[in-house]
Amino acid sequence: MINPGNAPSQVIYQADPASLNAIHQHRDHLHGLCSQYMNKPVMVEMTDGQKYEGTIVRVEKSHLYLKVKQYPANPGPNRFFPFFGSPGFYNDEVIMTLVLFELLVITLLLTA
Repeated sequence: MINPGNAPSQVIYQADPASLNAIHQHRDHLHGLCSQYMNKPVMVEMTDGQKYEGTIVRVEKSHLYLKVKQYPANPGPNRFFPFFGSPGFYNDEVIMTLVLFELLVITLLLTA
């Protein structure tokens, strides 16, 4: 519940209209750009320096969904199903949700 009982409140931050407009334009530009490369292999670098390689599978207003390979910490034949010994049921791909505002670089990976 927001502000139960209508207690007094004080705004501690409010974006100025010019900044908000620039943010919306940047978001819309990234959304359109990422949409053009749907189902293409890319490398994405985030503002914190993290890099991910994967395939763009979805783009929403503020998020990019990237299908990436998941690498197990303990590669062994029974690493996922120690009781059944059936690693064939393991899916090694996961979908990461990335915030568009956090993207620094998107590189299209060319395949031969």
